[in-house]
Amino acid sequence: TKGQRRRRFQTGRRRGQVCPAPSPLTYPDRTASDSRRVQSASLTFRKAVGVKEAHNAAFVLVAGGLGERLGYKGIKVALPMETATGKCFLQHYIKSILSLQEASYKMEGECHTKITFAIMTSDDTNALTIKLLESNSYFGMEPSQVKILKQVAFYFAFFPCVS
Repeated sequence: TKGQRRRRFQTGRRRGQVCPAPSPLTYPDRTASDSRRVQSASLTFRKAVGVKEAHNAAFVLVAGGLGERLGYKGIKVALPMETATGKCFLQHYIKSILSLQEASYKMEGECHTKITFAIMTSDDTNALTIKLLESNSYFGMEPSQVKILKQVAFYFAFFPCVS
């Protein structure tokens, strides 16, 4: 049978020599549903630990580009994420962080540390990003939680090589 061939291959036995069936002590009988249940419980535990510790985290969004290649006149984070509500990507990111922050508050109890959200902008996107945030009241996030980090443009100069 197929199982016998597999055991022969794994142990290096020759044709005709069949390995004994594995002992139930060395190979516990687990069904696929048992394995999924263990994995699901482990994942649920890890998620709970992550949510509980989320108040110690900070999130960084690299938002240094315009939407020109996408045919959009403006910054990419202002693009509508979906057409039903027109919610932009930046709003989605902030709402996700705020919901994680709220879940962390509920699990942690008395600790109410705000999650920091850093947005890296460029010369092209800095003013537009600030305008988007201010015109939408930071999408519900406190302005002190949002840190704008403007990337400095660095232009390479060519220097002669000296040998």
